[in-house]
Amino acid sequence: RRVVLGRGARPAVLVLFAAVGLVLLIACANTAQFLMARAIERRPEVVIRSALGAGAGRLLRQFLTEAFLFAAVAAALGVLQASALVGVLRTLIASPSPLLGELGLNVSVILFTVMVTVLVTLISGLFPAVHLVRQRVIAGDASRLTGTTRSRTRHAMIAAQVAASVVLLVAAVLVATGLRQLQDTPTGYDPEGVTMLRLRAAGRSDPRGTGAGYQQYLQALSSVPGVSLASIGDGPLQGFAGTEFSIVGRANDTATLSLQRSGWLIVSPDYFKLLGIPLRAGRTFTDSDSVDAPQVIVINDVMARRYWPDQNPIGQQIRSGTGPRLRTATIIGVVGDVRPTHRLEVPPQIYTTYLQQSEPNATLLVKTAAGQDAPIDAIKHAIRTVVPEQAIFDIRPLSAVIAQSTNTPRLMTRLLGSFAILAIALAMLGVYTVVSYVTARRTKEVALRRAIGATPNDVLRLLGVPTLRWTAVGIAIGVLAAAWLMRLVPSVANSSGLPQESLRLDPPTIVAAMIVYAVIVGLAVLAPAARALRVQPGIILRAE
Repeated sequence: RRVVLGRGARPAVLVLFAAVGLVLLIACANTAQFLMARAIERRPEVVIRSALGAGAGRLLRQFLTEAFLFAAVAAALGVLQASALVGVLRTLIASPSPLLGELGLNVSVILFTVMVTVLVTLISGLFPAVHLVRQRVIAGDASRLTGTTRSRTRHAMIAAQVAASVVLLVAAVLVATGLRQLQDTPTGYDPEGVTMLRLRAAGRSDPRGTGAGYQQYLQALSSVPGVSLASIGDGPLQGFAGTEFSIVGRANDTATLSLQRSGWLIVSPDYFKLLGIPLRAGRTFTDSDSVDAPQVIVINDVMARRYWPDQNPIGQQIRSGTGPRLRTATIIGVVGDVRPTHRLEVPPQIYTTYLQQSEPNATLLVKTAAGQDAPIDAIKHAIRTVVPEQAIFDIRPLSAVIAQSTNTPRLMTRLLGSFAILAIALAMLGVYTVVSYVTARRTKEVALRRAIGATPNDVLRLLGVPTLRWTAVGIAIGVLAAAWLMRLVPSVANSSGLPQESLRLDPPTIVAAMIVYAVIVGLAVLAPAARALRVQPGIILRAE
């Protein structure tokens, strides 16, 4: 089945794709280091082949053929592992998300894997092969391969791995922090025991989409056993601030209006009581606020404090809407703030009564006693006693609706966290491999230094300081790259459902990344160095 993603999901998908690319880059660097070390160890073979007439092209073909065989086996094992992980991912990511459709392997995935394998093999295999030929080992000048150029190349690869994994680690920490803040910030309402059902009238002229039609539904539901409260609106909760408004008696120029935006929700009188939204001042709606009565609205605390900081907003008038919905209404009450599911900050919010504004799209909220399931069949029957053909769909607990709004942030947290852990593991493996290789090739030098009085600390500095220096360079580059990528925060926040204000690169995040890598690189450097220190210098020198 083909899955079509909305345009808004594109930035988050690109971030995940870039994360996969960074992990692949780290794997390429590790593979290139392995092939480079292997090629250097085969210098005698290369010299002999060159002496027998093998040219540079023949040697390059040999190295690339071996690299392709190695890559083919690795790719096959990777596809097998991916097919096994599909079931695990389906279990971990059970809820729907706009970033995840039907998960599975198909021909397109296999072909893409083949193309990536070819590209990665060329990148990883060609570099050491060309490097070996260019160093003129075939001419017997093997000394050039033992200089500082090769060491700098290996350490530069370490810096690249560290920089890539730092970017992934910072991204994972930011997303996880944003998700935690989103889940820990009070919502301002209580969704427990509330079930959502959606209704649809034929149009604005359909009497079912008017206040009188919805009032009949609520009256029918009042007699359903187990239903303690019921409310109807055009949505379950307040969303983004997209409605322009002006305050009667104040400036109404274009610049002012562009800054005055609020959330907008049509509700019935029991909506606030049903969700436990407290009344701060004035009153909420009643059945007497009919279409023939003066237009009235209720606002939230944020709006009251922002636009009437030193006075009572009750009785003030607001003009909002466009076209047939242009209206001037009087503020009759102030209620508590309702945090939108995808934001930390609460915007100004306006509520109007369904008795004074019709809407064919309706959301029915039904509250039952604690621990009791909503009597769905009885609710449907009560509604259809009013309109037998009324469509009722999308029946879910309100808590499930709210949880679904964080599916994408949870998915990104898990995926980016997994990529970051894998990147750190690969980077640690790369550091360990380089230090182990350098230590093995400098065993005699270490033995001589210890024989003439070098201390273990001197040996650790000799083997570890260059790696630590290049690691610090990689960390700095990674932090700078993460800071530069922060310009993508607005689009990523909009597509991932995370609050933009939570995705900020702050000093604690940078310090955490540096501490993580200080510990990781320290362990990777100490392990091979400690192994070298355990060998007695006399044994090594006698063996030489």
